[in-house]
Amino acid sequence: MPSMFFCMGPFCMFSNKGNRVGMLTYAPETNMAVSTSEELEPEFEHVFFNLSENEKYAKGQKILAGVSKYIPKLKQAKVTKVKLGIIQTFVDEDTIDFGFKHDPHVGGIYKRNYSGVEEPRSGYIINACMKLLYCFDNAEIVKDLILSKSAEGSRTESN
Repeated sequence: MPSMFFCMGPFCMFSNKGNRVGMLTYAPETNMAVSTSEELEPEFEHVFFNLSENEKYAKGQKILAGVSKYIPKLKQAKVTKVKLGIIQTFVDEDTIDFGFKHDPHVGGIYKRNYSGVEEPRSGYIINACMKLLYCFDNAEIVKDLILSKSAEGSRTESN
């Protein structure tokens, strides 16, 4: 089965690791919290560092059930290991709506009002591509930056 990533909203990802092993995420279960603090809030401490094996397994079962909605063949899969972690993202705290963190239409962590493309110094372009959905628009921005630099270089050489 090929790896899959359902990116148009809070859905799921399946990464085929080979030998009948895969890694899964399911946003309604795996995107458990949003924090703006430098330090982890106490209520997240238990979730990220102190879950029992039974609690992890239960979380894994919920993830598998959610992913199976999109990839029905995975209903036959078995949970063997659950790893929890923290993903750091760049977020403008003024634009995030914690009440709608799983709704791509009204805001939250699935909506961005910026591309993630930066040129901190001439010729050095960063394409952070905050959402996979933005990759085509970002490619246009990066292409235009490169072409404008090429045009500037051509004018300089001909002078």
